[in-house]
Amino acid sequence: MEKLVKQILTMPKSTKWSWPKDWLAKAISLFFALFLWYFVSGEDRVDMNVQIPVEIVNLPRNMVITNQFKSQLDVMVSGSRGLIRGVDRQHVTRSIDLSSAVPGNLVVKNDLDSIRFPRGIKTLRIQPGTINLVLDRLIQKDVPVEYVVTGKISDNYELASITMEPASLSVSGPNLVLDDVRSLKTKPIDVSVLTKSTQKQVRLDVGEELAELTGDPIVTADINIREKITEKEISNIPVQVKGIRQGFYAQATPAYVTINVALPTALEKETKNLQYLLSASIDVSNLSIGKHNMNIQTDLHQGKVTVLNLIPEKVQVEVWEKKSKKKFD
Repeated sequence: MEKLVKQILTMPKSTKWSWPKDWLAKAISLFFALFLWYFVSGEDRVDMNVQIPVEIVNLPRNMVITNQFKSQLDVMVSGSRGLIRGVDRQHVTRSIDLSSAVPGNLVVKNDLDSIRFPRGIKTLRIQPGTINLVLDRLIQKDVPVEYVVTGKISDNYELASITMEPASLSVSGPNLVLDDVRSLKTKPIDVSVLTKSTQKQVRLDVGEELAELTGDPIVTADINIREKITEKEISNIPVQVKGIRQGFYAQATPAYVTINVALPTALEKETKNLQYLLSASIDVSNLSIGKHNMNIQTDLHQGKVTVLNLIPEKVQVEVWEKKSKKKFD
């Protein structure tokens, strides 16, 4: 600017002057340039410390920075007070281009010319002098959710199954973090007070590193509780002969059977005589005179009892008239 003014003032008088066509616009520009030069040069120069944010640009989509780094730099600059105060409004940053980054450790040096300040501001010092970045490959992995239980269920009940919903979570993160992760465990589910099937909302119990990737998801535990079942052999159960017609006799051989049953453990404990739970019978109302092999029918007197098998499954039934006073051979 000083050179331009000096050239104009020292121009020889003999030089023929011709007004340019856009002289008015140039005159206005010259006026503002002189004003700005005067304003900048007339203001005292100061050394000040400013905070400059670090900006990561062009990070590949399949890469991630895994370490914490200083996101603000302490920069000592020199210049006019007005220009330095205007740095915040101009969004000056320390830009780091990672377009060619590869997995591993990267040390970025903060040179004095690594930050582009407006003209008139000079960089004196940058702290810290380097930025350390740890880069890793970004992967996505479906990790199964694994339940954890605590407490003991009542002796009369048992835990049949627990189903998690969702059964797995899709997690994105650094390869070094997720490579060894085999499951995501829940916080302990207390089953000690459960006597029936239910659903519970539970959170995951993961470390701080994984928590940053998963957030704080809530999963549903579908808990299937059932009564404990005991298998028992009930012997000497009489075979009841039903439907005997008037004037006839009927007899079953053998007269007693053994029945194997499955029943709730609680019911087995509170029943003194298990024979009261069921009975065995045959219906001879449609049988002719003679000998017959018949299947035994069982009648349950109390619910939740399952007949597994009978010994024997069939009995021989003999039907005869009373007046004959004898059975068939």
